[in-house]
Amino acid sequence: MIPTSIDGTDITGATIDGTDVQEITVDGDVVFSAQVSVPNSVVTLYRFEDSANTNTATDFLGNNDATINGPTYTSASKNGQFAIEDSGVFNSGHNVTSNNTVDLVNTGTANELTMGGWVRFDQSPDFHAPINYGQTSNDDNLFHIRSDGSDNWMIFLTINNNVAFLNNSNPIQIGTYEHVAATLDANQMEFYINGNSVGTQSHNLSLQNLASGKFRLIQSLRSVEFILDGALDDVFFANSKLSTSEIRQMRDL
Repeated sequence: MIPTSIDGTDITGATIDGTDVQEITVDGDVVFSAQVSVPNSVVTLYRFEDSANTNTATDFLGNNDATINGPTYTSASKNGQFAIEDSGVFNSGHNVTSNNTVDLVNTGTANELTMGGWVRFDQSPDFHAPINYGQTSNDDNLFHIRSDGSDNWMIFLTINNNVAFLNNSNPIQIGTYEHVAATLDANQMEFYINGNSVGTQSHNLSLQNLASGKFRLIQSLRSVEFILDGALDDVFFANSKLSTSEIRQMRDL
């Protein structure tokens, strides 16, 4: 078991010869794990470190674990020991979906939300959407990070068949982890790649239609056809519009 305190005092860090360390293992067992600092508005974080439970992605921050349907754990991670990956079989229905619905729109800062994480595409991504938030009962109410079908990143919002999107022709680096994040408020969406803003897009859609949505990874809420051929690590969801420094904080976990 990982120790979290000594004589009632929380352990928050460790150093070796003055250098901070995040984790210490002895004979393959974790004996120390530093506490992870995340912005207060981040409500769910999937770090994909509980590889012993192949059916569940543990919510590192709360109780909204996700069910793993098809994807597997891999040691080819960006952070920590493991990530989650899939071979991207067309129309397989593979996905990782949160067990609980969450209202990111009306909790925290009203009409604001952020989502993101490390994504690695292993082949030309078509229209694959690895990180999604929205209503499973109405797949026209969703927000997701995806490919534009031409090997470029984009973010996409659809409310009751009305669409807003941002695509600034930022190429996806096939075979390489990239940290992506998308913020959304009542008037604008913004996209970040590796901690840097790459564009904004205004919209006039009502975010109230996104309330009480689920998180889905690997496969879009909108389609069971396009499945990510690649991997995800440290995926997060927040109920506010994170600042640039906060997004970089998530990148640097």
